[in-house]
Amino acid sequence: MADWSELFDEGLEVQSPVSDEQIRVVPAKRGVVLLAGENDEPIVMLTAADLRARTRNRLAERTNADLPVPRKSPDLRRITRRVYYRRCESLFETDWWFLEIARQIWPGRYAKMVSWKPPWFIHIHLADAYPHFQRTREVFARPGCYLGPFAAARDAEAFIEALQESFDLCRSITCLRRAPNGPRCAYAEMGRCVSPADGTISMDAYREILAGALAFAAGDRAGLRETLTSRMKAAAVALDFERAGTLKARRERLETFEQERFAHVRPAEQFAHVLVQRGASRREVRAFLSRQGEMVPLGPLAWPWKKDELEGVLSGMKTLSSDASNCDNHSRLRMGLVARSLFAGPRRGGLVLWWNEELTAQALGEAMENHHDDLGLSPSTKPSDDG
Repeated sequence: MADWSELFDEGLEVQSPVSDEQIRVVPAKRGVVLLAGENDEPIVMLTAADLRARTRNRLAERTNADLPVPRKSPDLRRITRRVYYRRCESLFETDWWFLEIARQIWPGRYAKMVSWKPPWFIHIHLADAYPHFQRTREVFARPGCYLGPFAAARDAEAFIEALQESFDLCRSITCLRRAPNGPRCAYAEMGRCVSPADGTISMDAYREILAGALAFAAGDRAGLRETLTSRMKAAAVALDFERAGTLKARRERLETFEQERFAHVRPAEQFAHVLVQRGASRREVRAFLSRQGEMVPLGPLAWPWKKDELEGVLSGMKTLSSDASNCDNHSRLRMGLVARSLFAGPRRGGLVLWWNEELTAQALGEAMENHHDDLGLSPSTKPSDDG
């Protein structure tokens, strides 16, 4: 058997042509199924909400008359010699195993086989000759700071535009590259760009403004609001109402960053999560740990939660690498899977908690209790207040 066969629960040998009776032992449960031919040559791998039904459907006998387009691919009923399957308990677990197995079997093309991509981040490197914020999916691919994740490219662009509006940043990299001998742009004429392009401020001074924007975007937001409020009041006292109005409008633009689509924006170094997914029964869940693209599945956790087991989950995070230089394309696909669950919400994506050193076993347990319906736990298994 092939080396990757150990990643499956079972490898069922079948005879050509494969009949429904031969695949009767395949469980009618969620998971990943692979059809293999002679010498365990992999043919096709699929995710399934019902492994048996999915396998039966792919192996169903069809004639060209049944198909809208004449058959161009081989008849799977006649070339399949073994059916491999792995049972999974949640959408996340199914996608996780599909990704890991596909990588082993098709290392050169597996990234095109999955239904998601790496998440979007925004990037800036203040040491660049002409630093600017830009969207990217290649997190940690080059030096600099990364913030995210974002659910879509348009959200990353909207975040950048909000930073440009709030800090009067240069909107055009082409314009910026002409600094300090470029023309004064329309935004500068309106007082909405600090104008490094024409030398109004030096690039060193512009980097300081960018550093402030970066700190604000990373979460240090209270200071700027207080500063703008103080300046607005001072301008009003001085009867400079135009200046006060400009400062008020700038402060109001900061509300953009409170939108739900930006709720998960953090420095990429903090991309670490505890993921809790449905288990094999109404009395257990399964946990996964993820940190900057490194990911490990843990054993099941049973109701009622035990403090030492929850502490073991959290301590396991400390064993994962925090070295961003280890991040590769496969790591980014794993991050994409986590981000997809994060944005999907607990009903579809399970419980996804951002991890940090302050996350406690009690907080983890309470979060799981609050989402027991989403995690497929029976209400009757929920611990009582005095339990």
